[in-house]
Amino acid sequence: MTIASGTRLGPYEIVAPIGAGGMGEVYRARDTRLDRAVAVKILPAEFAQNAQFKLRFAREAKTISQLSHPNICTLYDVGENYIVMELLDGESLADRLSKGPLPLREVLKYGVQIAEALGKAHREGVVHRDLKPGNIMITKSGAKLLDFGLAKGGAPPSSAESEATVQKPLTQEGYVLGTFQYMAPEQLAGEEPDGRTDIFALGAVLYEMATGKRAFEGKTKTSLIAAIVSGDPKPMTELQPLTPAALEHVVKKCLAKDREDRWQSASDIAEELRWISEAGSQSTSAPLKMRRKVREGLAWSVAVILAVAVAVLAPLYWRGVSRKSPLMRFSISLPPNTDTFRFDAGGLAVSPDGSRVVISLRTLSSGLQSGRQLWMRSLDSPETVPLPETAGAQYPFWSADGKFIGFFAGGKLKKIAADGGPAQSICDAPYGRGGTWNRDGTILLVPDINSPIARVSSAGGTPTLVTTFDRREDVRQRWPSFLPDGQHFIYVDRRKDSSGSQHPAVMASSLDSAIPKQIIDDASNAVFVPPDWLVFSRRESLMAVRFDARNLRVSGEPVALPIGKVGYYPDRNFAYFATSPNGTLVYLPPNRSSTQMRWVDRDGRVLGSEDQPGYYIGASLSPDGKRVAFTRTEDGSAERADIWIHDIGGTTSRFTFDGYCGTVRWSPDGKRLFFASSAKGVADLYTRPISGSGRTETVSVSRGYKETFDISPDGKFILTSEQVPGTGVDLMLVSLSDHQVTPFVRTPATDWAPAFSPDGRWVAYFSTGQIYVRRFPDTGEQWQITTAGGFDPKWSRDGNAIFYTSPDGTVMTTAVRRGGTLNFDSPRPLFRCDVSAMPEGLSSPVVGVSNDAQRFLVVTKTDSREIPFQIVLNWPEMVKGR
Repeated sequence: MTIASGTRLGPYEIVAPIGAGGMGEVYRARDTRLDRAVAVKILPAEFAQNAQFKLRFAREAKTISQLSHPNICTLYDVGENYIVMELLDGESLADRLSKGPLPLREVLKYGVQIAEALGKAHREGVVHRDLKPGNIMITKSGAKLLDFGLAKGGAPPSSAESEATVQKPLTQEGYVLGTFQYMAPEQLAGEEPDGRTDIFALGAVLYEMATGKRAFEGKTKTSLIAAIVSGDPKPMTELQPLTPAALEHVVKKCLAKDREDRWQSASDIAEELRWISEAGSQSTSAPLKMRRKVREGLAWSVAVILAVAVAVLAPLYWRGVSRKSPLMRFSISLPPNTDTFRFDAGGLAVSPDGSRVVISLRTLSSGLQSGRQLWMRSLDSPETVPLPETAGAQYPFWSADGKFIGFFAGGKLKKIAADGGPAQSICDAPYGRGGTWNRDGTILLVPDINSPIARVSSAGGTPTLVTTFDRREDVRQRWPSFLPDGQHFIYVDRRKDSSGSQHPAVMASSLDSAIPKQIIDDASNAVFVPPDWLVFSRRESLMAVRFDARNLRVSGEPVALPIGKVGYYPDRNFAYFATSPNGTLVYLPPNRSSTQMRWVDRDGRVLGSEDQPGYYIGASLSPDGKRVAFTRTEDGSAERADIWIHDIGGTTSRFTFDGYCGTVRWSPDGKRLFFASSAKGVADLYTRPISGSGRTETVSVSRGYKETFDISPDGKFILTSEQVPGTGVDLMLVSLSDHQVTPFVRTPATDWAPAFSPDGRWVAYFSTGQIYVRRFPDTGEQWQITTAGGFDPKWSRDGNAIFYTSPDGTVMTTAVRRGGTLNFDSPRPLFRCDVSAMPEGLSSPVVGVSNDAQRFLVVTKTDSREIPFQIVLNWPEMVKGR
């Protein structure tokens, strides 16, 4: 909202608008007391009632007030919703760069001033976060750094601000603030920025000042991010041949991907630039080129030595002399045409002697859960090979003697010999969540998502419970792991505190006692490593702490292993790592493959895209085809998955703010959204008007996980696929009038993805790998419409066709001829889509079909980065002496 000239804000009289940014509108104003021209920055009206934005606005004022420096814009005053600053006479660096690159003398002059301003801010504990040409003014007195609205640090918050920050942090973990072209890789990854993050941005600004071109370019946000994370800018001398080699060296070091490899101080950069300015042409020094050649030669030598070291020392390590072996790190690529699920961990395990790794992967040509399989890699072998008879396998674990591998598949706990052979069923385990196997042949397992921990003989039998489960406090128990005595074990218990909030803790118990003991709070799946280490994760950080396994007691503070981030699944409190008793650590980094919704025609030709790339979990087209509701997480974490509403070809608005959202569907009249959320329970169902004026209503609460669902055209019923103890996933009918739940399809198979026909008389769904249609209300009348497999059925708007996706990703269609009964034509193919982009809340990449059935909204990958799994030998050397 524009403020009219002459408006008074306290003693300040508005004169004219100057500009606007993401955090405020800026006006030229007059201080009536001092008759002085000033700049007034005002919080936009639409944010005035938003406590989070007001806190950030106030923080900007506090931040700038600390920074007294000739190259930092001066703060004069603070009001209720505005701050008053020095009025700068000049142009922004962005405007200056629109005319072309700067002369070298100006690059160095302004570069020194910007670096010195940053140095001052960093010494005061302030990180700018959003350094870019638009936030730098070029005035007669030199460069002025402004707009610390995204800065973090500086003055401690007031008690009121602290309290609000606890409830809703200004910068949540994993949330990205800044401007893409100038953001450091760690900032894009949602990591905590520091002064070196600003140094990366400074390097990008210097590059642009000297060449007139941005250091990193991309046609899309995804390609731009890829360039920043893994690409290198063109050499500056290629764009500006007279660029001094010393300046290119300074900029290149600023732009190092790893912040440890950058300049560590902005003040040092100022000194380097000042030296280049004083040295003139002599700064193109031969010694610099010579040092670069020496470094490159040394890097190649180190690489060769490392390869030889792995080949020579690894066999010694696996023969039992690991304590004398050095710390070594290397990576192993996944087999071709395989990957891990982006949201659904499959698990991995290391053999007790540390020589072999088994990992659950899916084949990209399958796309179904049955596409999972166990793969084995001996660390002294160049190949990763599949294990037969392990289709659908998840969460593998080794027997204590290393001869067998236990795993969950097909609703069973199974075992298979590590050297090959037939798989054998041990017991029922509809949704296994971890197992462990001691030397006496006892297996502990979590057989179902709502089950306590149970024990069973490795020879087979009926599991018996060994832990209790108080539903008033316990939410989930997961990931048991035996301690060396084979009697005690540790596990993860996700519990509610007095406020109702959930948090995971590592607990310890024993086979002969149901009384648990808390070992460490805020921790995921944990493993004991002799002689006295407990390894676990706190979200994406892998940690180790000293642990007395005899007395079940932790000593000292946990330390983070310096290995980077580890793949983590918050809803399961599962980190993607495993370690052996002799110190072999295997882990997978986070899978950050981004996706985008795109329109394609019946031949698969791309017609356009909707919204920005992200991590889509589920989506649904509105009945009129004009909007799409989708669940997206900015960083791949289900913990921060929220629902958004996007106008086709237009804008996007946020619908939920609680996280943990999953499947989303429109009401038949398009006025409400129904959605699943795990914020309070296990994917319970809720509904709320899209107008935002009504409250959120609970539709269905139960112990079972609700995976997919649909609403009947008359708005009276919901069909949901729900995990049911004893029969797997069934279709359950929920009456919206009285919330009563009755079975609709109950079989031992997975019954999934129900879809009502437009007239409400039929339901298409997935079961046992095929597509079926059943009459509604149920009379037992049913048709099987596929024989070669299919999933995710969708009806055309007129009900004359069903679309579905085949196991290899081909979108198929079959004509429906209606009368007193149904008849179906033979299916025919339309186009192929990428099943590796399949969101967790969808059973195929197809989001929806246009009302004329000529276009399809599909989710496709925007990158195809390989995520190898990482191996660390003798990892305790990382924390030696701590």
